[in-house]
Amino acid sequence: MIKLALIGIFLLAGSLNVFAYETITHERITKNAVNKSNTGLYLTANLNILLDSLFDGVKVSKWMEMGSNSEDDQNAFMVALQGRSLNHFYDPISGKGLNGLGQTWGQSSLQWGKDYYGNLWSWKWARDSYYNALTNTVLKSREGYFAKTFRGLGQIIHLAHDLAVPAHVRNDPHGASVVNYDMYEAYTKSRIGTLSYGGYGAVAQDLFDKFWTNSGKGLADFTNRSFLSRNTNIDDAKYSLPVPIGEWIARETFVDPLMGSMQFDVKYLQGYATDNYRPVLSRQIDRLSAYSYLDFEMQKYGFTQRVYSLNDRIHREYASFLIPRAVGYSAGLLDYFFRGDIKLTFQSGSSPGYVISNNSKEDLTGLFEIYSDNSQDERMQVWRGKLTINASQKSTVISLPIISDAKEPGKYTLVFRGKMGNEDDAVAGYVTSRRIKITPPAQYVYATADGATAKAFDKIRVKLRNMSITEAMPNGMLQAIVKYKKPGQAVFSYAASDTIAAQRLEAGAPREAAFDFSSNSVPLDATNVYLYVVYTGTIGTEANAVAVGEKDISEPTPVDLFNNMDRICLNAQWYTAGSPAAVTLFDKDKDGRADQWDVYSHDVQDIYIRFSPDNAPRDASPAEYNYHYAKIDPGAHRRVLYILTDYQFSYGIYNKWLRTPGGGDLWTHIDESFLFPGHAVKDQTEVTSDPAICGSRASCPKVYTPTYYTYRGTDMWWGAGLIYVNIPYPETAVCP
Repeated sequence: MIKLALIGIFLLAGSLNVFAYETITHERITKNAVNKSNTGLYLTANLNILLDSLFDGVKVSKWMEMGSNSEDDQNAFMVALQGRSLNHFYDPISGKGLNGLGQTWGQSSLQWGKDYYGNLWSWKWARDSYYNALTNTVLKSREGYFAKTFRGLGQIIHLAHDLAVPAHVRNDPHGASVVNYDMYEAYTKSRIGTLSYGGYGAVAQDLFDKFWTNSGKGLADFTNRSFLSRNTNIDDAKYSLPVPIGEWIARETFVDPLMGSMQFDVKYLQGYATDNYRPVLSRQIDRLSAYSYLDFEMQKYGFTQRVYSLNDRIHREYASFLIPRAVGYSAGLLDYFFRGDIKLTFQSGSSPGYVISNNSKEDLTGLFEIYSDNSQDERMQVWRGKLTINASQKSTVISLPIISDAKEPGKYTLVFRGKMGNEDDAVAGYVTSRRIKITPPAQYVYATADGATAKAFDKIRVKLRNMSITEAMPNGMLQAIVKYKKPGQAVFSYAASDTIAAQRLEAGAPREAAFDFSSNSVPLDATNVYLYVVYTGTIGTEANAVAVGEKDISEPTPVDLFNNMDRICLNAQWYTAGSPAAVTLFDKDKDGRADQWDVYSHDVQDIYIRFSPDNAPRDASPAEYNYHYAKIDPGAHRRVLYILTDYQFSYGIYNKWLRTPGGGDLWTHIDESFLFPGHAVKDQTEVTSDPAICGSRASCPKVYTPTYYTYRGTDMWWGAGLIYVNIPYPETAVCP
């Protein structure tokens, strides 16, 4: 019986014009990478730019897709007039690009993409374009430079896509001719709609080069050591990896155009893909390679050399590993480009003025510039200075001149160029935007989640007000974004709500809006929580304009209730409530019932909780409340809910204390109401200029770490709950 599949036979021949994924595949990978990255959120929050914003008539997202397509263009300005695709190879073992027979063709894709003078779409060129897009005097020129920035990023992440093509990291030249075609690329093109693009998150590296190679954590590292190409199969001695770990036989059906449907037993070699960046995603490769039909023939005639080949089932399995990583590493490159988190804010107090905050995790050393646009849309520099602002710190106060003909008074563009972390000549920008003011809704908490069953917040309510008295916001769309960190996470995560139609936002009375986060909820263990609301629509006379509101809100804050009335403090000693020992102390007529002091246990029923501003506290009642809880038994603790709110608030609690049934309880219990100052959880790092903390430094990080207290073995939050207690005897008594 024939044990092996008939695989197409190809020879290394023909042109050295080389390609990787087909253009349609590159576009699809780019589209998924943009969506997986934080690019859209970053552009909106920092530059008032949407992925749908137009530059030179093309959307931001489309420019990147077009760029990833254009990188394979075989046109001009390159050394010796070589095609661009000759520069799309990188062997992490040798550190070289495409080479062989004593000759080198093109640059390595790492050098080509990072900074090669013959490449007009390199990382350096994209940085230059980005800087010019932020600083050029002429509006039309700025828009053109933004278009070049986004197209350039698309061309750069094309190179990251190629790192997920085995032939491109194993020095295997190929081209468009049939005798020189890479069959893996042909497979991905033919299956574009069935490929899996998800399952691998954006990759974080602290240097451009590391996306290529980084002690096994680069994409070229992963592809080179785990997969094979047409001319570097198992029988090729050039690479020591991958090493087969087993063999197995599969009965498979093949369709030949001339011979029709045929079945063969195919003998496959198994491999193992070790993912050093995300080890948990390491797994076995069932189809690493296959014994060729030629192998069957050679064995039949006594030859000992084995012959291997790759078929579409192998390529399908390769794609399941490589396409998601092409997306994840490309998304990471975009995040690396747009990672500079700087802000220009007005500081009030004894030394009012503007300050520059470095909210990133990397130190910044270089030139900071501030620009203002005049009524003719000319961008004019109003301040510059060379500064070092360390991570999570801010500058001293900056005094800005009054711009008499500013198009939007108070709107500035902040630009940084210099060393950012490990990257030299990095660029970051921030535009102070049209603003929306965010305040708590009528119930005063932005969100609630059931304390017993919920795992996250999926609804957030706010009140919104247009902060401009001259530009109306008559119609548009609203979206809320929550920026937060997961425990132990250095970078921020984002949760975005569904968009909703915006009612007219006035400069006067705020309007309430409800946002649905069901598809992207905010976890209960989130820290460093910030709320953004983005309005997109008409502002004044401008269509498709953007306004942003941001607010530092509390971290998820538990509301804890503990019914301690299963015991009572009598004469500085704990007694079980209602016990004979407790009753005897206050049984004046010796009838077995305490008639001088209430020593009985009590249920707490119909608990109503209401939240309100700290400067305008409001009582809770059955008619006015945010939350109702039916009953808490003596000795029970209940975490009734979690809330997101302002850090300082008030909360009222209304409830009934119940007489103990059938236990001789003579005491009448009525409804009671309590009002307390509330304190929400604050778990984040902020920039402060407090000399008590910073000493001689102008600013420094201040870390807020919440502290819970333990009561009867239960950890509870002290700032938003209540412990129900029986009145001790005497009332001044204290029990340990």
